[in-house]
Amino acid sequence: MELKRIDRERYSSFIKRHFAGNNILLEEEQANYIYDINKGITCIIQYLCNKLYSTNLKNKNNGVIDNLLNEILPENEIAYYNYRALLTKLNYDILKAVASEEQVEKPFAQAFLRKYELGSASSVKSAIKNLESKGLLVNNNGWRVADWYFSLWLKKQM
Repeated sequence: MELKRIDRERYSSFIKRHFAGNNILLEEEQANYIYDINKGITCIIQYLCNKLYSTNLKNKNNGVIDNLLNEILPENEIAYYNYRALLTKLNYDILKAVASEEQVEKPFAQAFLRKYELGSASSVKSAIKNLESKGLLVNNNGWRVADWYFSLWLKKQM
């Protein structure tokens, strides 16, 4: 089940308040950055904040946040490699293409198909339906990889 995104300003304020409640200063810039790099997706914002909270670093700047994010991605690498092993080449290529774009409104458009060398629109349509049924792609005003961290990991594989 996917929750609707919470407004950035409200969520950033919520993040700062929880850190401040434990005597940890988190600047608004960093709270906004956390929201932005996680695309407003609640569960992964909370996960990253939990990791950030558990660090003993006094200065919780964007570089520290980026380093934590780069530590998180390998945590699920085994699952990500398993996806790759279980999917057809076309399905995996579609996931990489969508991850590269972050969101694709017209995955059957010739420009998208040519750019990523995906083949025919009918094959891609069938593959996207398959990926959606597996919960790997979602369509919310455009197709995107359901797991944002998987999407970031896929981008690093290109």
